[in-house]
Amino acid sequence: MADPTLVRESFALAPSSPVVDESGPYPVIRGVSLCGLTSEHGYEYLPTAWTDADIKRYDGLPSYEGHADGTRKPSEKVGWFENSRRRPSGQPEADYFLEPDHPMTPRLIRAAKNNPKLFALSHTAHVRWGERSGRRVVEGFRSIHSVDVVDRGGTNGGIFESAPGGTAVKVKISDYANRLAPKLTIEQLVKLKTLVKEEGGSDMPADAPAPDAAGTGGQDGVDAAFLAAGMAALKECMDTPGDRAKVKACAKRLVKLLMAHGDIKGEPEEVTEEPAKKEEPKPEPTKEAAPVDHSAAIADEIVREGFAPSATQLKALRGMPLPADRVAFIREQKGLSKATAPASASRESVSLVTEGAPAAESEVEQARKKMAALARQNQGLKPSKN
Repeated sequence: MADPTLVRESFALAPSSPVVDESGPYPVIRGVSLCGLTSEHGYEYLPTAWTDADIKRYDGLPSYEGHADGTRKPSEKVGWFENSRRRPSGQPEADYFLEPDHPMTPRLIRAAKNNPKLFALSHTAHVRWGERSGRRVVEGFRSIHSVDVVDRGGTNGGIFESAPGGTAVKVKISDYANRLAPKLTIEQLVKLKTLVKEEGGSDMPADAPAPDAAGTGGQDGVDAAFLAAGMAALKECMDTPGDRAKVKACAKRLVKLLMAHGDIKGEPEEVTEEPAKKEEPKPEPTKEAAPVDHSAAIADEIVREGFAPSATQLKALRGMPLPADRVAFIREQKGLSKATAPASASRESVSLVTEGAPAAESEVEQARKKMAALARQNQGLKPSKN
């Protein structure tokens, strides 16, 4: 929304005596009111809006016949103002000097003398908006352009008296959009249609630019309407502090407004509430599987291979779960260069395999008994009497 805003507002003339002076080369209507304090559109001009420098701006300020945008023609100039001063109420007044040959001059003089309700003066300036006690107000001026002659003033019932202003009426976004529509492009109309559908019942703020004012552009009005909707959504959230559901709904509502206005392109990320973190259950400690006892199988393999292991060799065998690895280890320890298939023999009949010459029968028998005893010991059995 642009600030300052160009505003054209018509007010009554309120002269002091004498009303008209035609003694000089230029007819003068003395003590005319250049700007009133109350507008029939529902806002006010603060008496403090005019600084001393603002009052002096009216000296030499032109006055034209009616309003028009852009450069004015010299033939449209009715007159100018001199001797600008401040009234006790704070509003400005000045002496209105008229061009003798302008067609409006005799009509203005005649109206001032006989029919005060016929004409009014219209003030055109860039103003700064504010709000006081729920009313929209003008707080100051950036520039003052002209005070022109118009048919009917915005606050007056005539050329001398100003009509009292009423309480500011709140304007809904839907009504504001309807009044703004003639100034809009197709794209802007589509935006406002979406806004009215979602937020048409929300109130416009007191400082929104008048939708039908000459100085209010289409985009200014669109921005003001979307800002009003956004502020309404934000206020609703702030009225319910701590309500997470309300905050979530408010955020979603604001995102939709920004998308309709065009500030967000594409699909926005979904506004979701961050879920509470859940504690992961601690895994139960895994129980190690009980080691498999291969003592019986090792004893069979030792007897079958005719091997008398040392304590270190026996410990190594117990650490080998696979029979093939154990047999290969036994044969390696015996010093064989090639693995040979184990002989199919029971504990009662086994031959001790050694390198070199065959062992005597007594030695074989001794080895068999020794291996059988060792096997029984590994299995936790008592020694055999045999």
